[in-house]
Amino acid sequence: MKRALADLGSGKISEEEAIWLAGFLVWGMSRDEAIKAIASEPSAQKPLIKLASHEVVQSFAPDLTTRVYGAMTNNRPVP
Repeated sequence: MKRALADLGSGKISEEEAIWLAGFLVWGMSRDEAIKAIASEPSAQKPLIKLASHEVVQSFAPDLTTRVYGAMTNNRPVP
């Protein structure tokens, strides 16, 4: 997971892999686990925010933006 997030942060991941990663962060992990994973790789946060607006990701992972903001704000509620 950490490597996939690092690859996303460095741009070394395909769009298809990024979409898979987004799904895993929302459906394959608990909210707290996903937030911890995202927080551990700050370089991936900005690409994840961009990815969250992708129509395919929105269709199955609308919670991704909340999880990224949770990681960026130390799990405080998103305003």
